[in-house]
Amino acid sequence: MPDRLDEVLASNDTYLVATGFQFTEGPLWRSDGSLLFVDIRTSTIHRVIPGRQPETFRDNSGGSNGLTFDLSGRLVMCEGDNRRITRMEPDGSITVLTDNWDGKRLHRPNDIVCKSDGSLYFISDRSGWWNLYRFRDARVEQVVAIDAEMGRPMWGLGSGTYTILDSQCALAAIARGIEKDGAFYLFACRLVPAFPFFAVNLAMAVTP
Repeated sequence: MPDRLDEVLASNDTYLVATGFQFTEGPLWRSDGSLLFVDIRTSTIHRVIPGRQPETFRDNSGGSNGLTFDLSGRLVMCEGDNRRITRMEPDGSITVLTDNWDGKRLHRPNDIVCKSDGSLYFISDRSGWWNLYRFRDARVEQVVAIDAEMGRPMWGLGSGTYTILDSQCALAAIARGIEKDGAFYLFACRLVPAFPFFAVNLAMAVTP
């Protein structure tokens, strides 16, 4: 893996693509050079074509968040409000891939990615934590079959993170939240709007 961004990027320059949204997530570049992203607050998927104004790609998107493409280039969406994973067909119709695991409805599926074998990996919250799931062969399965959930989104304030090492192994680092950090953990969570995320994560990382 290159150590420098300039080895993989044509330019290190940054520029404003679009503005005027409320809460953007799920950026996804299309092969035609356009950019898809979600405004969660308005439940809208937008598309930006370089040099043009943003346009609505899909409205009433069910609280979509994470976006990815499957191996056929079809858009796959985590619909948090609708508690399901869906796919947009070439004619614009929506196919529900899954909305449950182990007989229970998914709860706000979030980030999603498609692996080279066509499997879809996503995270979904069940009990205040986040766990990693895989959708393949028309069914959902836990990546690591344990009772406790592990792994949280980047904004999880240091409570946990994970990475996939290979097809059979996931590495998790779990902080013990209140047990580890005491009142500071709750205090930091209440300061989310005002306190920089990286500072909270740093403080939790360096404390025993």
